[in-house]
Amino acid sequence: MVTMKDIAERLNISRCTVSNILNGKLKNKSYKKETIDLVLKTADEMGYVSNTIAQSLKTGMTKTIAVVVPDFANPYYINIVKEIERAAAEDGYNLIICIAEEKLEKENNILVMLRSKMVDGIIISPISYTESLKDVEGLNVVCFDRKVEGKDINYIISDNEEAVRTMTECMIKRGVKKPLFIATSDQDYTICYRVRGFQHALEAAGCGFEERQICYHIYNEKQAYECILRLVREQGVFFDGVILSTNYVVYGVKQALQELHFDVPLAGFDDFAGSNLEKNHMLIASWPEKEIARMAYKQLSCLIHNKNAKSMVLPHIMWAEPEIGSTGILN
Repeated sequence: MVTMKDIAERLNISRCTVSNILNGKLKNKSYKKETIDLVLKTADEMGYVSNTIAQSLKTGMTKTIAVVVPDFANPYYINIVKEIERAAAEDGYNLIICIAEEKLEKENNILVMLRSKMVDGIIISPISYTESLKDVEGLNVVCFDRKVEGKDINYIISDNEEAVRTMTECMIKRGVKKPLFIATSDQDYTICYRVRGFQHALEAAGCGFEERQICYHIYNEKQAYECILRLVREQGVFFDGVILSTNYVVYGVKQALQELHFDVPLAGFDDFAGSNLEKNHMLIASWPEKEIARMAYKQLSCLIHNKNAKSMVLPHIMWAEPEIGSTGILN
């Protein structure tokens, strides 16, 4: 294995000079450009590989951060991770991507692994509002999209309660009285507050609220499709509109409604494949993904460098209310 000492001997210069150049410590140094270029070229020719373990022991930093997401099939999380990777690369950080699959045990195991890897920080969308991040003392952690209860952990989230309240009010203005709410985990912070906004909007409008208007644990199109059919054919549940906690399942819902010959308005969250074609037919709320990713990374960077980081709640972006032809159920 080629060392800095080998390079220094080859060029007949000091090891300190080689170390400063290869580690980018050029501030307040007066090295000639020719010297810098020669060291870099020689290191490349000799096959020098930086010993990151030795560097981390010396500096206390590994120049590695991690992103932990609950699901990687959802385009929302893919876009967030891509933007965090860009921001991290600009600062010379490597990125570890972990997927918890909406499983709390797997999330806990991931955190144990990341601690053993001595990552400099973690950006995470936690699985559970009440049970996640029980043992993160000593770690630099920033939550995005979701946060945890009773923990002094930095976060960048969206105003989910207000977003769903606004969305539900838009549906009610169109004549909807009994909308259905399709949700993921009931332990998810985001879902807890979206359900709260849904309930408050219905009660404020005098529409009333029933627990069976909410379907939990719907994570993909197949589950959404089966859920709609089961509610109607087996349980006889009436609904005259559908609000989706994530538009990732929209086509499963649309397939079921088509088979049932139901013509009801739809509303949901996040852009999805084909959303540009659907925006005239359904109400869509989305979040500024690039801004969320960049701000989460900025918060983490502040924590890593012992600077103050401020948690933030961002507003949603609501597409213009579409022209919905009719509401209700057509048999």
